[in-house]
Amino acid sequence: MMLRFISAAAAALLAGGVVSGCCTYQCPAAAGSRTVRKTDGLFQKEWKLKPESLSGVPADAEKPQREITMRIEPDGRISGSSGVNRYFGTIRVDSAKGKIDFQSGAIGSTRMAGPGMAYENAFYELLKRVDSFEIREGRLLLKSADKIVAELQSGL
Repeated sequence: MMLRFISAAAAALLAGGVVSGCCTYQCPAAAGSRTVRKTDGLFQKEWKLKPESLSGVPADAEKPQREITMRIEPDGRISGSSGVNRYFGTIRVDSAKGKIDFQSGAIGSTRMAGPGMAYENAFYELLKRVDSFEIREGRLLLKSADKIVAELQSGL
């Protein structure tokens, strides 16, 4: 009975656009956000960040115990591991134009601490700057102002 109540409460919170806990970064919810679908290899894959492609991490920073990953669904849902925590939410993607907007929806995360927080924080900061992407030879290249700022490899 208690489990059913907790599940119903969690579903109600998520359906209402409220994320329990504190987000690593919060994005304004976008009314009517839209994801343009195209079969281009972006969707429904687990992408793994190449740690050396992540800028803003101190040289002596401890690496996270888990890989930083990203999964994007055709409807704009996003989820993955940020190294220490799990994140989830919605974004806007126009794959025909190579545009991606991580700030168009709400992204939430769990809030645990552990080794690798510098990588996690740098990853969330990076997402705020990304405005486009390119898929090249099985790699997802995230870009800001036409410059590659991160590289992810498909984990299939």
